[in-house]
This record gives sequence, structure tokens and C-alpha cells, in this order.
Amino acid sequence: MQRRLSLGYFVVLIFGLVACGGSGSGSSNLRISTSVNRAEVTGFPSSVAVASPTDTSTIATASLLASRALNSACVYEQAVERIDNLLAGRTPIRNNFTPELFYQQDVDAECYGPQLKYKNHPDASGSQSDDGTLPSGDLGIWTETENGTSEACIAAQLNARLSGVRDRNFIALMSVASMIRAFINAGNSWPSALAAGDVVNLVAEMNALGVANTTFTEATMALNTSGDTWTYRLVFRYTRSGTPYNIELDLVHTTADATVEYEGLLTFKIDSTLSPSGNCSTTDITQNGSLHYTKLSDGEIRLQSRSAQLCGHGADGITLALTPSSTSSLTSADKIVDPDSDWQNNFSIFTANLNPETLLGSYSYVWQAGPEDSHSRVMNLGIETSTVGEGYFGFGDPVDTASDGSIKGFICNWAGPGNNHTLLQYAQRQNITFNASSKLYEPTNAAASDIVYAPTVACTYDGSDTFLYDRDLDDDLNDETLATVSVDNTTSTLRFDLMVPTGSANTITEQIINRGFNQPVYP
Repeated sequence: MQRRLSLGYFVVLIFGLVACGGSGSGSSNLRISTSVNRAEVTGFPSSVAVASPTDTSTIATASLLASRALNSACVYEQAVERIDNLLAGRTPIRNNFTPELFYQQDVDAECYGPQLKYKNHPDASGSQSDDGTLPSGDLGIWTETENGTSEACIAAQLNARLSGVRDRNFIALMSVASMIRAFINAGNSWPSALAAGDVVNLVAEMNALGVANTTFTEATMALNTSGDTWTYRLVFRYTRSGTPYNIELDLVHTTADATVEYEGLLTFKIDSTLSPSGNCSTTDITQNGSLHYTKLSDGEIRLQSRSAQLCGHGADGITLALTPSSTSSLTSADKIVDPDSDWQNNFSIFTANLNPETLLGSYSYVWQAGPEDSHSRVMNLGIETSTVGEGYFGFGDPVDTASDGSIKGFICNWAGPGNNHTLLQYAQRQNITFNASSKLYEPTNAAASDIVYAPTVACTYDGSDTFLYDRDLDDDLNDETLATVSVDNTTSTLRFDLMVPTGSANTITEQIINRGFNQPVYP
């Protein structure tokens, strides 16, 4: 079943790392809490944050939701407040500078892409075995809710996939905020003590913080001669489990373009160890990340975050020329993570256009496991009102410089016998409603989800053969029957139910747009 969704999605980009607190309202550069005295911060992107709009794990009470009228606003507000408290000197740097967050990885929810046993697969041919197990990650939304909860799978999966992105961007911005605070702690006023043309070295001040297992080798901040562009660079070695790793990050933040409030580019490279190593021949990898953001006005931010793993330590995939506005002081000399670089694992791109005051906007998340994959996996998600939203999952173009974050179709047999990656004009859909009691986004009603298919090339199975697969995910095929695995449009127990183009829509991309989703554009 499909329900028409009205225009007016919003997407909240939030860190969600701290408990919810009091209510508040917004200002031009910081979200203001009534519980603390906040001041605006110059030279820093105070309104920019990254996480899942459906991550409500730290929401406190229904009364708090009512007071904010936005179900995720408290998570956003308290996350920004964490950085603000550091900048204002209300919390010590060493209590907030946690390099371990750089090492958080993106994962999948249990309801998404499970391993699936099967036998007598109907697409097998020739010498192919028709018995086996489909690998994890390829089956899309398999169960309506996350295992053991009432949470809609589209929400659970977005929360899981963005968990590492959220943490890495959070600690990168916190790192820059720590440099500013160290400058203030040294007896300087901000921003007046940093004069146009100044370059300040803060290595001694950062090392004096005594951050555990961390040694800073570079820590500089500078203001250009025009007094409108701040640059920050931080390089340090962080020892985890007895092994030292290099981490470096850079931020350029500018108000030079009179047509916008500010624009900036954050980049970071993190040496790490990955086991298993995925597509790398070594367990040593480098996590590359970039975040390009533009605040056009108090009511509009556009941003795009990219992340990828390259093989070996010190690997640099931040090589693609930025495309800033024509009047910005950012130029094509500034770089973002390049999908044409030698990346090997887990390239992700998410793009958002949002109002930081009301949190209205649109959101797309794209990820691809390896450079040889024929397609990317794509999630589009919006929230229709303060409590109701709709999300979509499908497959899109492989990540490249032209990726637009849209869903182009669906593949039901990605890795099974006789698999075929020709996109069919289907997608999965879930309409979701926030439940103030469970504090989860749940399926809105019994007809809220279009997710049912069979893991065959055709996406259906009429029960005419002996094909069985582990529909109930109990790791046992003995309790499956033709009645539990047959999926068709007429007589089966499981009715085929994916979203299809209807009305004026000729493609699944058009269908998603017709339901009210506005594809977010690059900053």
C-alpha cells in the first residue's frame, strides 16, 4: 500500500551524543538554550552538525517534545551545546577531546540485509550450486522493525549507517573548538586577539592539556589578511591498544562571500587498522573524510559529507577540486574526498539542505562497499511533520563525481545464483511516526511499509518449484514451506509489495519525487 505524502519534509542533522536537556530557540549562529548563556562564535561553523534525523535515543520526555514541537531538536541542541560549553570554558578540553570517536565505524541494523540461507534457488544454472547463504548487506529492508523493538527498519538502518559519520564529524569539529579554547586559555580574547594576517602555533598549549595517549605535532590557526577567512590545522598521534596512529584535520571557514553567512570545508585523514581488511591486501587503512557546508542564510544550510577508506597508512583521497560559489574565498584548490581516487572500502556520501532554525529540509545518504560494485545503495528520508515521515531504500548509480543521491531502482538478487544487477523500477518504502512513549520512529500503520519481495532476479516466486529460503531468519530451513516463501501478485501468503511508479511517474525516481521528496543539492 502507498500513501500520498504532502510536501514539506524536514531533515535534522544532529550529533546525538549527549543527553537531552532544556528547551530553546535559535540564533543566527548558535542554537540558544534557556538553561545557559550562549554567545555567538566567530570563525567557527556553530550551526553545522551531522547525524541521523531518526536517532532519538537520547530524547528524554514527551513533555520535552511538546515544548520543542520538534522531536529531534533536543538532541541537536544538546550536541551543539556540548561544543558551546567547551568554547565558553564551562567544560575542560580534556573532558571533551576524545580521539577514539575518530575510529567509530558505520554498521547495519539487524533488520537490514541479513545473511539468508536458501536451497534449490530457481535462478541457478549450469554448474552453479543452488544451495548456499546470501551474504549480509545485500537484501535491503527485510523485516519491518528492528529486531526486538518497534522501531521502523528505515529509521534503524539510517541511525546505524550514520553512526560512524556522526562521531567522526563531531570529534573533528570538537578538535577545532579545542584549539580555539586553548588559545583563549592562554590569555587571549576571541576573536579580537587573532588579527588579520596572524598565524598562531598552539602545539605547546595542546600538549599541555594532557589528553590521554595523544601527542600533538602540528596545531595552527590563522586569519587571512582580509580578516574574513580562518584556517585551522591539527596533526597528532593517538595510541590505541598500544599502537600509535596519525590523525590530521584541516578546516577553512570563511565569511568572504557577501551573499552567504558563511561557508567552509572540513577534511580529515585517520590512520587505522581494519580487520578483516575488506578489499585491501593489508589491515592498515586510512579513513578519509570531508564536509563542505554553506550557510546561505539563517533559514538555509546546504552541506555534503563524504567518507572513504583507502589502503595503507597516510593514503590521501582528498583530491577532488571543490566547487564553491563564484564569490567565495574557497577555490578549486580546496579538495574533498574523490570517488575517482584509489579508495577500496565503504565510500559514503550524504547531502542535506535544511533550515537550521526549524530543521525543515531534505536528505540523501549513499554508500558503496567497494569500487567494483555496479551500483550504490541509497536512502532518501524526510519528516513530513514534527512526528511523521517517510523513507525510501533502493539502488543508485555507482559513487562518482556525478552522483546525485537519487534512487534509480531495485535489485532483488544481488549475490545469489544467477544474480542480475539490471535495475527494476521498484523501491522499498516506509511511512513512520514518532512514538513519544517508546521514543522510536515506528511504522505508521499496517499499510505503512512496501518491503516484501523474494530474493530472485524477478523479485517474485510463485511456489512452482522447491525453492526455500530463511524468511523468518531463524537459521533453519526446516520450518519453511512454499506457503512461507512464495511471493507473487495474486495468491501467495506473502503478497509482492515494493513501491512502483504510478500515475504520471514513469520511473521510481519520479515516483519518490511525486510523493514530496525534494532531492537535496550539493552546497
